[in-house]
Amino acid sequence: MSEYPPSTSVSSAEASHRAEKLRRLVWIMYILFAATIISGFTLIIGVIMAHIKEKEAAFLDPALASHISWLIRTFWWALAWSVAAAVLYALVITAPLGALITLAAGIWFMYRVIRGALRLHRGRAMPAG
Repeated sequence: MSEYPPSTSVSSAEASHRAEKLRRLVWIMYILFAATIISGFTLIIGVIMAHIKEKEAAFLDPALASHISWLIRTFWWALAWSVAAAVLYALVITAPLGALITLAAGIWFMYRVIRGALRLHRGRAMPAG
């Protein structure tokens, strides 16, 4: 696994090129997250990519790093809410509450994906929270 920052210095042109490649990868991550509506497998691919590129993004572009952190947090919170909903579903009597949590978590998830993609399009960083 490579370390960031790299041991050899890079020119500003190469750093700019790497940042642009990373920006395209972040777009792909957002697309994979959005495609989870069709297949949950795409979400797993997206979050793995985000975890792999997290250190590189922190080195190359703090704005892109904020998007990657946003996606990672979105995944883990969505997973936590999904587990909570599954437990409520399993308890039959609280299944309606589980359905409500599932609906709310789905809306919240898509809101975060859309908000992040719009801010990436505008070249803006994501908030820390």
